[in-house]
Parts: sequence; structure tokens; C-alpha cells
Amino acid sequence: MFRGEFRAYVNSFLVLAFFLTFNLLSGNNLGFWENTGRALLITSATLISIVLILGPLSRFFPDKFRHDLLYRKPLGLAGSLFAVLYFLIAAFNMYKLDFFYLFSVQNPDFLAWVFWILALLILVMLSIMSLPYYIRRLGFGNWKTLQIIGYSALVFMAIHLMLVKQGYFMETVSGRTVFVLLVVTLALKAVVIIAGVTKRHTSFEAQALTREH
Repeated sequence: MFRGEFRAYVNSFLVLAFFLTFNLLSGNNLGFWENTGRALLITSATLISIVLILGPLSRFFPDKFRHDLLYRKPLGLAGSLFAVLYFLIAAFNMYKLDFFYLFSVQNPDFLAWVFWILALLILVMLSIMSLPYYIRRLGFGNWKTLQIIGYSALVFMAIHLMLVKQGYFMETVSGRTVFVLLVVTLALKAVVIIAGVTKRHTSFEAQALTREH
């Protein structure tokens, strides 16, 4: 693990600590676990957005953002971990592990959780395929092409934000802010596709991603 990658993991947990502290001190009268779940949701959506928005930015401004592509993997892994933890905490704290109700039409948030699970499946799959062994097996070019699937996970996360708790997060500053970030990320990706802007990767990036840590 190179030093910059370690810092990326540390910064990811610092972002989580910030949102958790903000929630706990906001006086929302919610319990610790619900505040933790909300902090995990906002942090995971933020990190995944940053990971994906670096793609378009590195194409439009390669001199300023291309070197940041090295940090996409640790940020993406941290964001995926937080997304999983968010679901597990919600399943335990809100639903007492009653998955039959959680995924039944009687649950008002049924669709919200269906979209979150779809996002999770994509993020977990991409995380596994980001292990050095699989990157080498796929080939660096094919692996980079596979990452475009992550944008569909971002769409599902945005839908979850709009639906969960009858749109509660869309009424909060943090929820609206991260939703705007999601939309901007998707919009920039659409512009890149339409404009056909290409992206070049450095040899150091390929070496850093495929070596065993």
C-alpha cells in the first residue's frame, strides 16, 4: 500500500467521523445507531460520487486531476464498505433483521431498499474485481472499461435517497447536497460520452492497482 492510498483510507473514515459527529450534535433526537446509519449513507454516496466524478474531470482537466485517479480505488472500497454497513445497521436497527418484511410490499420503503441492494451488488462486484488478481486476469484496459457500471450504482443510490423515509433526506441540507453531487457526477459522465472525450492512464497507475499489497 503506497502512502497516498493509506491517506485515502484515513480521509474516508474522517469524512464518516465528520458526518457522524454532525448528526449526533444536530439535536435531531435520534438514537446513536440511526444517526450512524444516516452518516454511513451520506458518506458512502459522497465517496462513490467523488470516485466517479474524477473520471470526467480527469478527461476535461488531465493536468489537474489525472494523478488523483490513483486514489479512486481506496475511496471506492471505503465507500462500498460504508454502503454495506449502512444496510446492515438499518436491517438490524429498523427491521430487527426481519428481511421478509423489509423486502415486502407492506414496507413503505420497499422500493428504496430494492434500489439500494441493486447498488450494493454492483459495488461489491466492482470491489471484488478491483483486487490485483482480478485486474491482472481481466487486463487493465478491460478492468477500466468495467468501471462504467459504477455509474448505474450511483443512479440506484440517488433513487434510494429520493425514496427512503418518504424522501426524508431530500429535506435535509446534507441529503440535498449529496443528491446534487450525484446528479452532477452523472451529468458530467453523460457529457463525456456525448463529446467522446478520451482518457489516458499512466503506467504508474496500472502498476499501483495490479501489485499485491
